[in-house]
Amino acid sequence: MVNYFSMKQNKLISRFRGFNYYILAVLILAGFSIFYFFYHQTKNQEEVYFLASISNPSSGVNNLISNWIAEAIEVGDKEVTSLGETTAQVVESEEYEAGSSNKSVFLLLKAKVGKDRSGTYLYKSKPLLVGGVVQIKLAKTQFDALVTYIGKNPPQYKKEKLRIVLKGTQIDASIADNIKVGSIIRDNKGETVAQVIDKKLSPAIPVILRYESGSNRFVFSSDTDRKDFEVTVDIMTMKIGDYNYYARTQRVKVGDGLYLPFKEVSFGGTIISVSPIN
Repeated sequence: MVNYFSMKQNKLISRFRGFNYYILAVLILAGFSIFYFFYHQTKNQEEVYFLASISNPSSGVNNLISNWIAEAIEVGDKEVTSLGETTAQVVESEEYEAGSSNKSVFLLLKAKVGKDRSGTYLYKSKPLLVGGVVQIKLAKTQFDALVTYIGKNPPQYKKEKLRIVLKGTQIDASIADNIKVGSIIRDNKGETVAQVIDKKLSPAIPVILRYESGSNRFVFSSDTDRKDFEVTVDIMTMKIGDYNYYARTQRVKVGDGLYLPFKEVSFGGTIISVSPIN
């Protein structure tokens, strides 16, 4: 009887040991697979730069964000995974006033990326493409960003100072009167990107059709609450492709509209003249 129970106990111990060896083998294999996966991922990682415009689709204007989001971003901020790996770092930040407590913010980031079989960069396992949207989470904020450039080196865009004349018609008189010669707009680096040099105001073109009972006729008259203007402004632009852009987003070309949010007043008009400043 003793021998029977002893033999049965030995068999159970042998099976248990065999089961433990099986679990151990599975764990070793799984550990090796995970190690190989991360080793392969790390080995095939590259560092690239990408430029992105912070996006806020809910605002109705994708490249405008609230000031408090811009203030939560600093050069040197990192995006870090739960394992402590840095996936991206803010190298440079450009901020432009956009009126109504909003800003346009462009970030240059250095990121670790992989590649798929087609050669497409993968950022956090998702395609990194010009025109694509990426999600970025920094220490104090998170946001979506529209990618506008990808490369091994930071983009090089030539800056050029231009003198433009903006024409506005039928502008509210309170806006036109508050355009001040000497008003400036600065970016987040303290650089002047726009300055009012001159302005000319005139009564708005008669557009109101009014009936005069005395003469028994209809006549056109001016709206005293409206004015026309021509404002000369020096602006700092960036040459991107074949065109110059103000604040990276507004093309500077005769016939195009331009919006300028000065502290005193924000106004827009049609560009009727463009000339370089030497």
